[in-house]
Order: sequence, then structure tokens, then C-alpha cells
Amino acid sequence: MKEKDRKAWETILLGKKEAKRLDRVRKRVKYKYWQDMWKKVIKVKKPEEVMWLLWEAINDHHGFQYLTQAGYAEEALNLFLKDIGVTDGGEEE
Repeated sequence: MKEKDRKAWETILLGKKEAKRLDRVRKRVKYKYWQDMWKKVIKVKKPEEVMWLLWEAINDHHGFQYLTQAGYAEEALNLFLKDIGVTDGGEEE
């Protein structure tokens, strides 16, 4: 659906105030981040790639808190993928 049409329908169905609120949300940096993440996820052919995308998303937002913890998480993900039979963990060097 085109953006203009979506805005019109949201205004009709949800009211002007809610439609404006949704428009503000769509302009947020985090909305763009999730939109970009979705574009990556829909291209994925292997489940392990989704695991790496999740690791990347957490790491990008400092979810592991420290570089050391991010390294431990990466090491653990690599081992997990190896344990379930994924030969190419997909880690970037």
C-alpha cells in the first residue's frame, strides 16, 4: 500500500491524533533500524543467518554491555551453531 493511501486509511479508521502519532513513530531512527533489519531477514536462506542478525542487533545497541561480553556471546553462538551441525557459523572475520 502506498504511504499516502496508508495515511488516509489510518486517519479514517484510527482518527487524526492516532494517525499523527503513528507517523511520528515511523520517523524514528529505531523504526528505520527495524525496517532495515526486516530487509535483511527476508533475504535469509539459512536459520543461522537470523541468529547472527540477532547477535548483531544486540551488539549494535550495546546489549552485551562490554566488548568482552560481546566476544563471549559470539563464541557461544559459534559453538552452539557447530553443536547443532551448522558447519559454517557465518561469523565474519
